Amino acid sequence: CMKSTSCSFLKAKEQQGLIAPASVDAVQCPDGESQCPNESTCCLMADGSWGCCPIPEASCCADKIHCCPHATTCDMAHSRCLSASGEQPLRTKFPASKRALVLALPQKNICPNNESTCPDTATCCLLQRGQYGCCPLQNAVCCSDHIHCCPQGTTCDLIHSKCTLTPHWSWPITRLLVDLQKGVEVFKLCNEGGELGV
Repeated sequence: CMKSTSCSFLKAKEQQGLIAPASVDAVQCPDGESQCPNESTCCLMADGSWGCCPIPEASCCADKIHCCPHATTCDMAHSRCLSASGEQPLRTKFPASKRALVLALPQKNICPNNESTCPDTATCCLLQRGQYGCCPLQNAVCCSDHIHCCPQGTTCDLIHSKCTLTPHWSWPITRLLVDLQKGVEVFKLCNEGGELGV
């Protein structure tokens, strides 16, 4: 990294899973998002974005279009690069590429046994066999039968297979089933009649 602040920004973005790790064959620009091919130099472009000079450790010219080799000076009046040993032609920069954006992976809730996990939109509930299952509701109420769950703020009515909020307002209870593909327990909504699904 060229600046400590850009290094910190880059590391933070990588840890958040917002950008892909730096490419080994690339020069990282100070914004933490742009990169240039290996053996090139990041230079600001006229529009404020980052560009690439096709030589390593180059001098970026004030016009923000050209660049010169290391240890030379931009002579914009004569369109050349000057050094003690002579002159060279100006080099033209090209736009830097953006590092690939990646989506952050969904967070997982780790259940109290530290072995089972549920999606962050679900709730871990203890099953009859002492393992944990996932209720597909966030902050759900785990019912005392260790088979069902209800939405937050409701009460498990196991006699009528419903989740109740008031005596006149309820909906079907949610039941746990085994997902054989994953080998974990998951909950499934019962049918609208309130009977337990299978």
